[in-house]
Amino acid sequence: MSNNKWSEQEIEQLLGQVPKVQDTRSKDEVLKRLHEDSRLNGIQTKKRKSWVPAAVAIASVLTLSLLTATMLNQSNDESAQMADSAAEESVSITGNEALEEQSMTMMESELTADTAPASKKSEETYTALDSSAEVHNTALYPNEISDDVTVFKLGLAGDAANSVPVTFLIPKSMIKSEIGEETPSSLELYESYASRIDEEAFGFFEYHPYKGTFSAEGATLRHTLPNNHGYDMASGTITVYFQTLLDTFQDFSQIEFLNEDGTTMEFDQQGEPSKPLEVNGAIQHNNYFLYKQSDGSEYLAPNFGQTYPSLSEALLQMKRKSNDIYTSLIPREVNYEVEKEGQLTKIIFTEPLDLEQFDAIVAMHMIEGMLLTGASFGETLQMENVVQKEWNGFDFTQPLPVPVGANELTLLLK
Repeated sequence: MSNNKWSEQEIEQLLGQVPKVQDTRSKDEVLKRLHEDSRLNGIQTKKRKSWVPAAVAIASVLTLSLLTATMLNQSNDESAQMADSAAEESVSITGNEALEEQSMTMMESELTADTAPASKKSEETYTALDSSAEVHNTALYPNEISDDVTVFKLGLAGDAANSVPVTFLIPKSMIKSEIGEETPSSLELYESYASRIDEEAFGFFEYHPYKGTFSAEGATLRHTLPNNHGYDMASGTITVYFQTLLDTFQDFSQIEFLNEDGTTMEFDQQGEPSKPLEVNGAIQHNNYFLYKQSDGSEYLAPNFGQTYPSLSEALLQMKRKSNDIYTSLIPREVNYEVEKEGQLTKIIFTEPLDLEQFDAIVAMHMIEGMLLTGASFGETLQMENVVQKEWNGFDFTQPLPVPVGANELTLLLK
């Protein structure tokens, strides 16, 4: 089709050349002809056929051709507007549907990261942070736990179909009045408080409580799931499901998955009867990165639960940026070596590390990320070649404390 554009004046001139349809007969003559027409006698009930004068039809065809050319020129703009409208209508997706959509995005990001050649961008690290931003990144340490509180750990579902481990301190007086004992299991804490925690207040989806029911037998936790539970609709949804379980029920040794009839669950993404999920408490062999939610809130979290065979490798890999979801906590100019001495692992900075040269939050993120990585292996860290002997409560002349949990949050109940 020609791409020539017609002006309004040319269109008017063309339509002006169309012959005008006129009827000069009088009303009496027309009425007389109708009475004399035998085709109309006795068949007034027959359905009339629609018709269009030939000249008008020709004009319509010409006009349609001109309008079609104009519409084709506008189609790209209209398609873009429709896409924007569809995007705006989709923002209300929540729950498992949103997690599935995010898991697809996450998988695409991982595929790109795995197949792309090494470049400067793949080595980008976290170097700065606005100190005025609200950040939830404070790890919980043993000396911060008094005798009148209980630690409650929970895995929250992040925007990227990932699990973010968080830690709450619950007064024992509250637990005593609501549960009946001061030292409840993680399952008792979960069933009492998970459904009441305001996840959205921290920038997360309302993911908890899990569908189905739990039961415990010794060190084994069983999760009985209903039909169409949705946790296995995509690899991303089943990943966040398993990882949140690991971050939540750390006082069990394994978790079994059952159908309502008591048979072993077969997840769609596995294609065979599920095996028990092995739980090693807080020893999950992860390293930590900076994770930022869509609302701007920031947390320290493992990279989709990725594990490492040794603490040394996990610490050294903290400098690498493997995807667009997690950012390295190690400033670009900081380099270090790792040495193992029994149960103590030393991080030796190759150049004197002056913590005052960094934004305080950047420095805190780096230190706590390393300490949380050490805790994930059950090992203690000591940092050497740090200019400051003490900084923000850390004594660098001694082995550093092992965190009890990541991302301590204030308990907000609905």
